[in-house]
Amino acid sequence: MGFRQPIVIFMSITMVVLACLYVSTDSADARVQSKSSRSKTKHTVTMYSGKKKRTVAVAGSRSRTRSRGKQGRKRHVIATPKVRYAYPITMFLWSAPHFDHTPVDDALKQKIRYAFLAGTAEKFPARSLVRAELVEHYPLRGGIFYRREAVKYVVIHSTETGIPMGGKRVIDSWSSVGRRHAGAQYVVDRDGMIYQAVDPDLATVHVNIFKTLPGINNDNSIGIEMVHTGAQTYTPEQKASVIRLVSYLQDRYKVTDENVITHRYAQQGDHTDPVAFDWDRFLRDKAGFRRQAVVAKMNEMVDEAGKWWNQNVPGAPIYQHLEKMLPIPTSSQKPTQPSNAPIPGPLLPPVSASTLRGPIEVDPDILNMEGDVIQQCATGMEADGGGLVKEVKPANSNAVQNNSVPNNTQQAPTPGHPLFGIP
Repeated sequence: MGFRQPIVIFMSITMVVLACLYVSTDSADARVQSKSSRSKTKHTVTMYSGKKKRTVAVAGSRSRTRSRGKQGRKRHVIATPKVRYAYPITMFLWSAPHFDHTPVDDALKQKIRYAFLAGTAEKFPARSLVRAELVEHYPLRGGIFYRREAVKYVVIHSTETGIPMGGKRVIDSWSSVGRRHAGAQYVVDRDGMIYQAVDPDLATVHVNIFKTLPGINNDNSIGIEMVHTGAQTYTPEQKASVIRLVSYLQDRYKVTDENVITHRYAQQGDHTDPVAFDWDRFLRDKAGFRRQAVVAKMNEMVDEAGKWWNQNVPGAPIYQHLEKMLPIPTSSQKPTQPSNAPIPGPLLPPVSASTLRGPIEVDPDILNMEGDVIQQCATGMEADGGGLVKEVKPANSNAVQNNSVPNNTQQAPTPGHPLFGIP
């Protein structure tokens, strides 16, 4: 027994040492494996800012297990990646600059309303649509910043709120987040009402610039949200309002048809809105509306030309001296130059009356006539005894050529008139 006891003690110590070495090796392998698993969660993200491109390594989400207490209870902790922001919070405004909201007079309101419905309202700023009560201003709080690029895109979205929600409530949900949040310039409700959350001259965050196609960002785009969720269908009033609004923005900001896009196209593989929207039908209807707008613009040009044609337009000789009226010498008077007059500069070579061309032309035969006959024939005006013009009477080219009283009762031109170049 005395001989076996040291052997048993030696074997026990050996087994304890081997067990400790095994545990330490296992923990080291676990640490290496955990480190390698964490390294595999890292991935790269391509970021676009305008035409600039850069690649950034981002660590993905990982999980680890912690033991607490003597009983070995374990808690599963998930570490999420740090949130990245495209814009610093200091560049956002709490509210947009104030503008006059008072309604305009009825005549101007009807003019703006007709122009917007006809697709010819691009000369009116967006705030005029608010004052004409075509668009309701429901301001967004926060999430607004000044543009750093010109507008080149119009992006169509759908709200997809999960539960039915009106346009004003959608804007309130954006405003309740804080100073830096998402938003859009316009929200079109299901009844066709257009809400302006932000003036389109300002920018909001309606696309994720980390995931958009190159060249598309919030600085050079305008966002339009259509109220929609679930299996709802887009109402005819809603689609008509979107078509008019998009056409107005295209003409106002010179946006081409190719740059009217969906959120689904701008962020491919990341968003699917506008959901269940017939985009091809929308483009056809918009193209038809814009063709009608071109016809309306041509009719406005014809009306303006008709008004101009009916006006009393003076003849060419009236424009010879706009600043002051000069005395017209008679046959017994000869123009003289004062002795103290400044010496004139180099004179142009003499030009005969028959070679005169341009906006002011004189009949060579009139130059041989004398006195008041010249004045009456050339300008249709009478002179007093001192040779100064006493009264200005409207004259036109017919009066100059026919030596007659101006005829101001001509009819407005028709589309076939030579004024329009149509035979």
